[in-house]
Order: sequence, then C-alpha cells, then structure tokens
Amino acid sequence: MLAVLEDAVDSYRKHAAACDPREQACFLEAKEWFSSNDRSWLFAFENICDVLEMNADYLRSGLDRWRRAVAVRMAQQSEPHYADALQNATA
Repeated sequence: MLAVLEDAVDSYRKHAAACDPREQACFLEAKEWFSSNDRSWLFAFENICDVLEMNADYLRSGLDRWRRAVAVRMAQQSEPHYADALQNATA
C-alpha cells in the first residue's frame, strides 16, 4: 500500500505544473484521489492512510501547501508558459 501512496505523491508532484494535457490529466487524477473520502475501494486514499497509520488530512494539507509554493515560484518567473502552469496548479 505504501507503494501506491508513493506513486500518487510522485505523480502529483511531477505533474503539478504540467502544460501538456496528458500530464495535467495525471496531476488531476492524483489530486482527485487525494481529495476523495470514498472508502469503498481497497486502495482508496483514506484506506491506505488508515492501514499505514497516517493522517490523511495532514498529507492533503502538506501536498496543497507544496503545490501553492510551486505556483508562487513559477509566477515569479518571467516566461509566459508559467501562467498556464500556475492556472493548473491553483485549480
């Protein structure tokens, strides 16, 4: 179960500022998985956190803080493609 969580965190972080539609879809899929409170699936985020004795809300808030910090750093850069990435990261 730890591998599933690690993969989701990696995908979230790797694609948070993506401009490519496929990479944006990977980010949004991970974001939705983290946001879900659904426990009907064995590998649901909430279930994995319970098994690993991790606080789901703490992990969610940490990922959100990280994403917002990335968005701020990117907004401070002058290249035009960062505006699109910022919009994706703050969605």
